[in-house]
Amino acid sequence: MYRFSLSPTLTGLVTEQEYKQLIDGSVDATVFNDWPWLTTAIEHLPKKHQFTAITIRDNQNNLVGFLALQITPESLHGIPARVARFVQYPLGDRISILLLPDHLAAWPKLLDYLHQLSGPFWDCMIWNEWTDSQGLVDASLHWSKRKNSPVFNRVTSHCPILSLESITEEEMSASFPSKMRTDLRRRKKKLDKLDSEILHLRPSVEQVQDLVNEMRNTEALSWKGDEGVGIFNDPETHDFFNSVSKRLAASDQLDLSIIHIDGELASYKYGFYFRNVFYDYSIGYLPQYSKLGLGRVLLNELVNSSLRNGYDAVDASRVGSVTQHLLFERTEQVTPHYRFYFFGKGLKGKLLEFVVTRLKPMLKRLREQYRSRQQDQQNAALKAEK
Repeated sequence: MYRFSLSPTLTGLVTEQEYKQLIDGSVDATVFNDWPWLTTAIEHLPKKHQFTAITIRDNQNNLVGFLALQITPESLHGIPARVARFVQYPLGDRISILLLPDHLAAWPKLLDYLHQLSGPFWDCMIWNEWTDSQGLVDASLHWSKRKNSPVFNRVTSHCPILSLESITEEEMSASFPSKMRTDLRRRKKKLDKLDSEILHLRPSVEQVQDLVNEMRNTEALSWKGDEGVGIFNDPETHDFFNSVSKRLAASDQLDLSIIHIDGELASYKYGFYFRNVFYDYSIGYLPQYSKLGLGRVLLNELVNSSLRNGYDAVDASRVGSVTQHLLFERTEQVTPHYRFYFFGKGLKGKLLEFVVTRLKPMLKRLREQYRSRQQDQQNAALKAEK
């Protein structure tokens, strides 16, 4: 028997201690689920976004599951709707649903509960960057068929993870193609000729502000600054990352790899430490050093340092549908990220269901057929000219 509770605040709903116990017991939990990131995300929600937390407790009142959402007013495919997303969206790279392995029976009951809330509460629920190894995705599809409540999901990316367990630094290097080893040695030799320093550190709270300021300056001078996509310089995200960096450092979870050249921060990897794994979140480098390939050098030094310090893995954290990560050159181990849609029982939910599950796929097929016919016609015309 499970009890579900809903609240617009964490206060009185769950304590930090029992939440951390839930994190420890949840198989798929990531740093983006943990208390520092969660509380910072809640504090930095835009004014029009409504925070909603749902707890699952067993018959002994133990916390066995937790889901944090934000209800946002959006226009989806031209339809004004209330959309329920993870509270960590859009800055959280990989988010799991916290549910203890011994209580997976609560999952369909949670979906029933969420579906009852739809209509007056939400029109569409979208879970971006969802990861699952407990079978919750499949269970959601079974629930959908059983309840005749259509859902839509797709894998948005496969994120590389380099395992460091049971391997030495020498064995790791030997596993790379000789061309890669030669290239890395050449780049490192060029860097060593400069007044350079490479550091991998988990900074203290007192060190954080100066490091964030340095990374912000480097990011502003990089292509990210030129295109306005930097996390430290965007007015909408600067305060968030300033705050979360300090909270993560207080929990020994802020993990940085940096290169200084002539006393200036030339390149950095801004990442996180969770369950003995490095999560690679953001990278920046000064454009004048682009020919040195600092990204490759920094990743290699990070991997070697992580090996020496007993880390279990280096995790890319997230990759885009188009952009790739250098870890793909080193590993075939990946974890899928999902985008999952649930549709509400109200009119807008049904309309969005039609657009997402039927109209968009149909238009995509028509576009592909049109392009295929165009290509066939071009090929036929070329043959005729010959």
